[in-house]
Formats: sequence, structure tokens, C-alpha cells
Amino acid sequence: MIFETGTLNIGFNYWESKHAVDMWRCWDPKTIEQDFAAMETYGTQWVRCFPWWPDFQPIRFLRCPSKQIVETRFADGNKLPDTEAGRAGLDEVMLTRFETFCKIAEKHHIKLIVCLLTGQMTFGLFVPPALDGLDLYTDPRALKWEGLFIQAFVRRMKKQPAIGAWESGNETSCLGPLAFSETAAFWMNYINTFIRQADPERPVIGINDPTISNVTVNWHIQDIAEASDALTVHPYPMFDRANLDEYNELRNVLDAVVRNQIMEDISGKESFIEETGVRRATTVDADSLAAAVRNILWNAWAGNSHAFLWWCAFDQSHLDIAPYDWPQPTLELGLFRADRTPHPAAEAMRDFGAFLKKLPFRELPVQQSDAICISSDPEIAKTAGILALMNGAKLKFQAPSQKLQDAPIYLLPSIKGRGDLSTGAWRELMEKVHEGATLYLSLWDCFLSDLPELCGAEIVSESKVSDEANCRFSEFILKLPRPSFRRMKSIGADILASDQHGNPVFFQHRYGKGMVYTFALEMEEIISSRAGMYRSNGWMVYQMLFAKKRRLCTTTVPHLLATDHYFAADHAVTVLRNCSAAPAESICTIASGWKVTAVYSDCSEFEFKKDHVYLPGNGGAVIELKNQKHKKTKGCQK
Repeated sequence: MIFETGTLNIGFNYWESKHAVDMWRCWDPKTIEQDFAAMETYGTQWVRCFPWWPDFQPIRFLRCPSKQIVETRFADGNKLPDTEAGRAGLDEVMLTRFETFCKIAEKHHIKLIVCLLTGQMTFGLFVPPALDGLDLYTDPRALKWEGLFIQAFVRRMKKQPAIGAWESGNETSCLGPLAFSETAAFWMNYINTFIRQADPERPVIGINDPTISNVTVNWHIQDIAEASDALTVHPYPMFDRANLDEYNELRNVLDAVVRNQIMEDISGKESFIEETGVRRATTVDADSLAAAVRNILWNAWAGNSHAFLWWCAFDQSHLDIAPYDWPQPTLELGLFRADRTPHPAAEAMRDFGAFLKKLPFRELPVQQSDAICISSDPEIAKTAGILALMNGAKLKFQAPSQKLQDAPIYLLPSIKGRGDLSTGAWRELMEKVHEGATLYLSLWDCFLSDLPELCGAEIVSESKVSDEANCRFSEFILKLPRPSFRRMKSIGADILASDQHGNPVFFQHRYGKGMVYTFALEMEEIISSRAGMYRSNGWMVYQMLFAKKRRLCTTTVPHLLATDHYFAADHAVTVLRNCSAAPAESICTIASGWKVTAVYSDCSEFEFKKDHVYLPGNGGAVIELKNQKHKKTKGCQK
């Protein structure tokens, strides 16, 4: 593992503040020293860095008139020296500079993640002249020089104590198109094998954000996990559905954390938030960004995200070089200005890191899982995870292709078609429900077999509409846009909710020893794909699923999350997070037999008195509790 469980490591992706991608050619160690000093002052523990591929391996092929390669030389025409670095096409000057770079990081107590083949950067592809135009995943000439680069570079640099982990490069799934998933699996194994042969000690990180589904994208979680020691996510709200809501509201402050948990659960490998950032100019002002970053850090710590690395350390708006002068790039993503003066968000990161160090315990116990969510759609799975957290519950995520794990509750949110479940997997799930498990399904053009028998309800007809469904439950009303109308009838199930026209929409049915809840609307897809829907009562549907869950601290505000983390049977903490910019004031009910022994927060405005809690917008707090009915056990001491 790279990081200790229950800790949150804070850091940045780094390009030098003055020259960015030109930093290795425009070598300025004084500027790098000042950059690292500034990052250290603001609590940085890890930096992800990038040896620029065309600078470190500046090779070109010399050809004869028939285009056959005669010789490989440096781009300036000089011959490759007969050294390990030279035979790999590596520039000795650049290697020496990188060694100095590592020494600067070590001096400032910062660990490095080294991205070896950094060719993709900020919507541009930058490779050595010899490899320009080649398929970097399959061409034998490209593969030869990639392997030589890694072998020589890692052997040389593995002596540097500052290096904490290796990575194939920056977002190396973007080095070109792929026709087959097998190519992605082969390339990842090829590259990571070279890294491990050169340095068997340090962990190797796989590419970011491989997909659950085996249909549309060729980089698959299971393939990358088999070849890697850790995986990562790179969430940016401007590129996905997170941009539907304000940046410092619930959808965004939980986006990276739940995405990372999905990646870790399905891969079975450690995963962390390796990149995230936001376009300030169109999204959020400086103070709101600081509040959001603080909130994301609280959620990342509570969600065992391991690490949070911001993209990037310094603003790049002063640069007039490729790729920064192209139309697409965003240049104001830094938490520091180019002159190293901090934005308020940098102060928020520093202060949260300092807060964690002051706690009387070093590691936060991981929250226990309450149910399994099966989905191949990461947006739908993420929505299910957020709705569960609003009820203090935690989902464990599985891909439909994985062996079904035991659980008291299973969720098939917004299931479409067969949900990528094989006939055998579906039968096994039905058997687990028959033997006593609970199953929740929300339907989205689903045609799994035996649904009427399982759900005690069936579809009479379906039509495409564009209206609102007012789903009337006994204790609440859930208003959802309705893209499709499924006219349903009960064939044995109890009807727990009907729409405004009296059509049943939510059913409860006994199946063997188990229970099945069926929603006639694709609730998670609707909430995920439309702005403002997390303010609906969708979370109350999940409240029915987790009604029997024991909670140590229960609030009455849905965006005031409260998750329980046990040191021992009689000793725990509840982590509160206000996932909204607005202050949260709530009744706070403590479980019978438990007593609050201490409270901690980085917010001076936080209040906790008896059964009342007040937490400012995007704030967090820790409530330490002990059970008076148990004998004293060892735990965190004040």
C-alpha cells in the first residue's frame, strides 16, 4: 500500500510555477526550491511530478531513402552515448536535474509520485520526435523505447528517498485510440513489469478512472487492477454531471469521494484521489472554493480516500506556450498564484491537515458497509452511494460480472436491460433474497427474467412522457421528473406509494424469507442527470432500506451527514459533515447507552449542546462516544 488506512494525505500535482512544462529545459532550481518551500508551509505531504517525455528521451530516427531506420540519435543530431542512460535515449542533463529535483523534495519532507512517460498533458500529446505518429500501445519501435526509458530511469532514480511510488505516466489511457481491451491490458502489464523489474520495492499505480463496463471503453478496472498496486480517480466537475449543481453543494463535495470508493471496491486495490480541480472563472469564487475544498477533505477523510491531490499547485494563466495557449486548457486551477501567494483554498488544505494532526487518534476506523450496490454505470452507482450516505449508511460496490458477495441488502439502482448480469448471477441473487436478504430495484427499461414473481408486481404498459410524478408515500412525497410512464399493477405486493393519478409506483413484496422493494421510476438516473435533484426526498426512499441500521448519532437534516467509525464495540466516533454552503442546525439524537465524551472541529462556529448541533456551511466535526454498558477497552485517549 502507498498510504496508511484511515489517514488522509494531502498534496498537489506539480509543474514549476514559472515555466510549467518547460521546467526541465528552462531549468531554474531556485524557483523549484521556493515552490516546494511554499507547498511545505501549506502542509503538502505528496507531490505528483512529470519528467517531460520529449525532454528526457529526445530521440529521432535517421532513415535511408527507403525509410528504413538506420540509426537512433538525439534530436540535436548527437549520437547516443554507450551508457545505460544513453542506450535508452535518455538525456544525462535531464537525469541530473531530476536528481536535484528529488533532493529538493526530500529537503522539504515531500514524497513524490513519478509519472514516467508523460506525453499526454492538458489536452496535448507530446512525445519524442522518433515516436511521433506511432501507435504508442502496439508499435514495436514505440514499445522498445518505452521499455528502455522506464528501465534506465527507474534504475537510476530508485536510490532517491523522496520517491514514494511510480506511475506509467500522466493519464496514459489518452496516448491514442484503442481497438481492443486486450491491448490496454497488455500495455499496462508491459509497462508495469518494466517498472517492477527495475524497482521491486515501490508500489506501481495504474491509470486513472478505468471503466466498470466492458462495452464502451477499453480500459477496464479488473485489467488495470491485476497489473497495478493502486488505482486512482481524476474527477473534474466541468467534464461530468457534477457540473449540474453548485460546487460547494452535496453533489460536488461527495463526487470524488464516492467515485474513489467505487474504484477501490470493484478493483480490490487501494485507490485515491490523484487529481481534481475546478474552473474558477466559470464555476466558483475564491471563498466558495475554499469552503468546498474543506468539505471535500472532510468527506475524503471520513470515506477513507487515502489521499487528495489537487490539480494543480500553481496557476498557469501567465503562460504563452503550448499547450497553455490552446483554446481548451483551463489555466486558473492552482491553489497558489504564479507568484506563490495562496488562494484561500490553499489555507483550507493547510488548516485541515493541521486539524487532523491535533486529533487524539491518528487513524480513523473505516466505516462498515451496510449493503452491496451492483451497477455498471458509475454515475448511477455514485448517486446510490450518496443517497445511502445521507442515511448514515455505506454501500459496497460490485460490478455485475464479479462474484456476488454476501450482504443483508442488495441494490440494483436504475437497472436497464439485464443490468449486465448473467443468467447465473441473477439466479444467485434471487436465491440470496429467497434465503433472507433484502433487494431494492428501481426500473429503467429492465427485462430481467421472473421480475413479476420476484417483485409481486408487473408492468401493464409503458409510454414515453415528459411530466412530473408526485410519488405519495405514507410519510413523504417525492417529486421526480418522469421521462417514461410505467403503468404497473400489484400481483401480490403491497403498494407503498402511488402517483398523483393513483397509479402504483413503489412496491414491497415478500419473496421467500427475504423482502423486495421495487420502484417504477429510475430514481437514481433521474437524480443523477438533473440539476437540484439531491434536494428532493429521494434520500427518504433509502431511509426505508436502512430503517434497522443502528446509528450512534442521527440528525434531521439530510445534507448533514453522520457516519459512524468504531475503534471498539464500546468506543467510536461519528464524523459530521455539512455538505451544503448553508449552515445546518439540527436535533442530534445519540443512541441509547452511548455518551459523548469529546467533540472536535476545525470550525470555531461549531456548537454541540445536549441534543442540538450547529455546523456552518461546508463544515465538519467529530463526536467521540463511549458505551457505558460495556467494560472499558483500549482506544484513543485524550
